[in-house]
Amino acid sequence: KRERYLMPAERSKLMDVLVDDLENLRSPVEVSLGTGVRKITELLKLRMENVNFSGLSIFRPANGRDVEVRPNWLLLVNTKGKGPRHRLIPMNAPVQKALRKVIQNRTKGSVFDSDHAGVNAHALRSGFTKACERAGIPFGLTVEGGVIWHDLRRTFATELRARQVHEYDIADLLGHTIQA
Repeated sequence: KRERYLMPAERSKLMDVLVDDLENLRSPVEVSLGTGVRKITELLKLRMENVNFSGLSIFRPANGRDVEVRPNWLLLVNTKGKGPRHRLIPMNAPVQKALRKVIQNRTKGSVFDSDHAGVNAHALRSGFTKACERAGIPFGLTVEGGVIWHDLRRTFATELRARQVHEYDIADLLGHTIQA
């Protein structure tokens, strides 16, 4: 089984190369590393109205009911799973900063889109490949020690484990269901 995540030095190198023509990747990478969201089904489907920067809870519709989104949390709707599910995720300071930078004064629509954020599935794939190359990090499933975007999710989980966060809490943050 493949168990690849970014080491601290690799993470620093990756962030260092996200400038100039790769600047549009900085926010999606920060959000992925700080929340563990999946690239296509969660990151690219995140809606601005489901990100709560206010000091009060907001209520948003999710899968047929209203869900409370606490201050500095975000809501993912229709996440990966066997049925329609939603997930609430706290935002740390780097995630808040990254999302504020992308959202700016917009209030509705996708957070990460081609028009405003310069991001779509193709841009993430090609940009991440370039970023890894520039950072000297092997890229790809077929390359020895290579990383892929999903490894940002694994990095998030690994860092939580290193901070001794309980495995059930990690599973909950990642949106995994726990079988009894």
